[in-house]
Amino acid sequence: MTSEKPIIGYSSYFATADGNVYSIRRGVRRVLKPLVNQNGYARVFLYDGKAATRKRFNLHRLIYEAFNGPIECGLEINHKDGNKLNNSISNLEACTRIENMRHAKAMGLHDVGGEKNPASMLKAYQVTQIRELYKSGVTQVAIAKQFNISQPHVSRIILEQAWK
Repeated sequence: MTSEKPIIGYSSYFATADGNVYSIRRGVRRVLKPLVNQNGYARVFLYDGKAATRKRFNLHRLIYEAFNGPIECGLEINHKDGNKLNNSISNLEACTRIENMRHAKAMGLHDVGGEKNPASMLKAYQVTQIRELYKSGVTQVAIAKQFNISQPHVSRIILEQAWK
């Protein structure tokens, strides 16, 4: 049997090390079926027996807190393997937002650079053209006017600070 811990504040709910939450009501153990939200995270509803109200929780946060205590202010819970539905305690770690974003980028989960960025005004072939024009002696100001972007943006493209 896997390790399990009570969920703080909800006396009839328990979290398991393999990433499930179950309730015990009238002596019957029932594993909760999580719903997946639009961002791909599993969520469950827990009921407060006193007020008879329900509250929605991200499953990964419940599991982490049950085994490690409250999450420190400013920290997020990272899925080490990048799978948002793998909520086993061995797959969860607390980290800062920056660490979480770096991890997602390294895992290829958060790739919104270049043309994939919804705010992108350029295509990859245009970036290549910008670099070639600059190498051939065209000024950054002239390039900016030609592509309808700012001169500082042209500079970042040339220096590979943008569009790496």
